[in-house]
Amino acid sequence: MLVPGAFGQDGAGANLFLAPADYFAEYCAFLTGHGCQVEQASFPADATIEERGLLLKDQLARRSQRDPAPWVLLTHSQGGLDARFALRALGMKGVRGVFGIGVPNRGTPAASWVVRQRDRHSAVYWLLRWVAGYDLEALRFAGELTPEFLERHASHFADVPGVRMASARAVCRTRCHAGLRFVARWLDVGEGDGLVPAQSQAWGEDLGEYDLDHLSEVGVDEEKRAERQRLLSRLWDWLRSGS
Repeated sequence: MLVPGAFGQDGAGANLFLAPADYFAEYCAFLTGHGCQVEQASFPADATIEERGLLLKDQLARRSQRDPAPWVLLTHSQGGLDARFALRALGMKGVRGVFGIGVPNRGTPAASWVVRQRDRHSAVYWLLRWVAGYDLEALRFAGELTPEFLERHASHFADVPGVRMASARAVCRTRCHAGLRFVARWLDVGEGDGLVPAQSQAWGEDLGEYDLDHLSEVGVDEEKRAERQRLLSRLWDWLRSGS
């Protein structure tokens, strides 16, 4: 099952970053081409980790009625936290493995920045609200992606016995999205995918480092296709090793 991050579902929010049809499109094509049954979780925009975790648990239970075999969750960004919360805190069953790419397992400076702007109602907050028509208050999940929150609630995201965990580290070095390059420098994200530091992405078995940014990790841009395919090949090896 493919588990998208924030805005990785149908609706206007998704189009701010990736068209809904493009999100995970190469993953779906690759996995179905290798004979896998592929489903994708769906969430409302701006939902919290707990809300998304409950929805993920319910959606997986419904699909498991049709196919009771244990599932592997392939997650991106916030989706990785949703999956681990659903497993640990909500007792989600029927999962044998979780893979994450671009997941802020230990938080991201971008979330801390959003929280500061909205708490202070800064000039940037009002600029985004009046000029761009976007209210940072709507990002109800932002406070849950900060390093402080995740450290304080680490027990709710801990590993579950019997569930394999793996991750890949995205460190964009070439042809990175201009907006993400700006964000990384402005917010001092450091080495990573433009939004999430590489060290925060690591969780479980390390499947290597890839020259991808936060969008190209799950997009369809031709410039990064070869690197995504390299990631998918390594991911397929990991999937087969646990079958």
